[in-house]
Amino acid sequence: MQKRLLFLLFLLASVVTGIYADNDADALVINHKGGTQTVFAFAQKPIITFRGEALVINSNDKAEFTISMADVQNYTFVASSTGVDEVKVAGNTHIIKNGHVVFKGMKAGQTVSIYSIDGKLLNNVKADGEGIADIELNTLSKGISIVKCAQTQIKINNK
Repeated sequence: MQKRLLFLLFLLASVVTGIYADNDADALVINHKGGTQTVFAFAQKPIITFRGEALVINSNDKAEFTISMADVQNYTFVASSTGVDEVKVAGNTHIIKNGHVVFKGMKAGQTVSIYSIDGKLLNNVKADGEGIADIELNTLSKGISIVKCAQTQIKINNK
């Protein structure tokens, strides 16, 4: 509980400081301990809350991102002149935007698996030759799905 409160206070302080210090910032990047990143454009209007020991981010594209606080290494705010899709990051990255979950920086042919909440495999998506795997959320049934790729696991609430 105390860790969650401190994280929230640091996040709020960073937002306020970031607004005044760098008016060019237009995305929030959550760095995972496994080396992957999740990017939220400010245009998505991310809303950050906590559920138990998990960080939950809801955005206007109706996707819900959930990650255990224990899996968060750090976060940062970034600026990009051409939009979030152009933010350069190291390792696997996934972006939740416009009804899609897009994984970048993967090996060609690497698999992203989508599971139902009860663990049933729903679909596999393979990265293309450029290392991109695109999951359209409208192809998933309404409700909660688990998306796994290598060391990354995210929970999507498709509303």
